[in-house]
Amino acid sequence: MRNEDVALFTFFGAVIGALTSITLTLLDQYPRP
Repeated sequence: MRNEDVALFTFFGAVIGALTSITLTLLDQYPRP
């Protein structure tokens, strides 16, 4: 893999991880009935 590919993969991985963390936090704060 090229360095650019590794950078993009790492970047998207971090973004997805952050979005998942935020989503889980919001669901914990506002649980559905």
